[in-house]
Amino acid sequence: MTDKYFFIDLDNESEKRFEISKFFGYTDNYDPLTSFLHTEVQTLPAQGFFKVQGQDGRPDLISFEIYNDTQYWWVLMIYNNLQSVEDFVTGLDLKYPSISSMEDLYFGLKLQEQANSRL
Repeated sequence: MTDKYFFIDLDNESEKRFEISKFFGYTDNYDPLTSFLHTEVQTLPAQGFFKVQGQDGRPDLISFEIYNDTQYWWVLMIYNNLQSVEDFVTGLDLKYPSISSMEDLYFGLKLQEQANSRL
């Protein structure tokens, strides 16, 4: 899917609600520009801040420390406008959204995608 109205892939079954492939259209790689989610994540209010301390290049470990789950690594990248995992370096201050605000966004996107699929 590459149209600007892609919100969430309802056909992509995953054990994890925030599996990256559910939100980004896939061709040869995931393209964040195909998802409305990219801009919406950046508008979520910050729940807190985290200083990277020895987890260089490992957003999955940082996600686990913040959320007790690794699946939010890409949310941290988008939320902090980071382009590469190499951007996670010791001393970097990250902001992060709450799980509840991400859940609200997720269900809102799911409803919008369901409405779009009926058109």
